[in-house]
Amino acid sequence: MAGTVAITNGVITGIRLDSGHYHPALHNLTTFLWAVKMYGVNLSKVSLLDFRGNWIGNVSVSAEDFLASGKTWEQFLQGATLEAKKTEETKDLRQARWNK
Repeated sequence: MAGTVAITNGVITGIRLDSGHYHPALHNLTTFLWAVKMYGVNLSKVSLLDFRGNWIGNVSVSAEDFLASGKTWEQFLQGATLEAKKTEETKDLRQARWNK
């Protein structure tokens, strides 16, 4: 997961998927949200924005609502497959950067 996390008075208030070239997908966000939820983070007041700063789903949805929306296992696997493809497509670019 990559992006920006807004924290106000020690409380996560927003997550934005702005990470430069990476642009995390919704399955990355889902995994991240489940992880922070396991640590007791209250997701009911956390806003979610895409890499352009638009609300995810074109409305202000809390992270808790996003998780409760019932993303299916098939959708999660599709996202993981697209992520693997994206990683493979950028492999040469990453290697060129390391070789500089």
